[in-house]
Amino acid sequence: MADLPCPGVVVVWRGGPSHTTHRVPDQGIEIEDSRFEIVASRLGRTHLEMTPRTRVWWHGRALAGRQALSRTAVLRTGDDTVMVVVDDVRPFEGVTPVRAGKLVIAGSLGPILRVLDEAANAEENVSIKGPVVVAHELARHYAGKLGTHAWFRPGGDQHLDHFLSTRRSVRTVVIELVRPLLEADVAALDTLLETDLRFVIVRTNNHFLEWLPPALSRDTLEIPALRFDELPTTIADLVAATVPGANIRADAIELLLNRAATLGEDRWTELLMRALGRATSTTLDAADFARVFP
Repeated sequence: MADLPCPGVVVVWRGGPSHTTHRVPDQGIEIEDSRFEIVASRLGRTHLEMTPRTRVWWHGRALAGRQALSRTAVLRTGDDTVMVVVDDVRPFEGVTPVRAGKLVIAGSLGPILRVLDEAANAEENVSIKGPVVVAHELARHYAGKLGTHAWFRPGGDQHLDHFLSTRRSVRTVVIELVRPLLEADVAALDTLLETDLRFVIVRTNNHFLEWLPPALSRDTLEIPALRFDELPTTIADLVAATVPGANIRADAIELLLNRAATLGEDRWTELLMRALGRATSTTLDAADFARVFP
């Protein structure tokens, strides 16, 4: 029984970044002024039944009665609270968000960071798959534990062995797998894997894996598609840096989390910065971002 998922709710915004978790028993749970009954079905979906003392919004429309929700459904109550329904709340319980470089680390990236730290301590090679804005920070975190590092992009005007011959103090090589490795690079890797160099493979998809030695293509760390528990703090940080003193309404957080789920974090980050660059108000609501986000 202990291994069964525990449906719940993670409150990610309450006038500002929040990280409060609630397990949902069979009889439901009262959060804010609304009563929720959440039941995990055999289809792996989550159902929500609400007694509408206040309105609850999902994708910009008010909910009432029983509603089938996809996993990580983003809900808003009023002007200040955003919560996410999850089919298993346990990974987010008892987590205090911390920072690793520019990243906010909570329940989504916490397990990945622990594995990454263990790999760095054991001086094992790693492969990271996911958005560039996250994967690059994780690669820097790993490399920073081992010492000097260098970034290599295949297909340039230098082969890997020549590239490294000009960087003799390098301890870690981060390979951005944006193009296939050349045959000379593949041959060099076979030899370099026998040295004390360590490698981090960074990729956004499964392309070009056939060019990698098996030791660098298996046991990939995959970044979650939606870091709903970590992005609200990231949003608050970017707003504070770009529009000092601005307040963020909950409908903006709701919209931004939903867009992150559909756009992917790289494109999402680009559009978020564009929207903030155009902001003129000290109170940012969904309309300020809807003008930029598709």
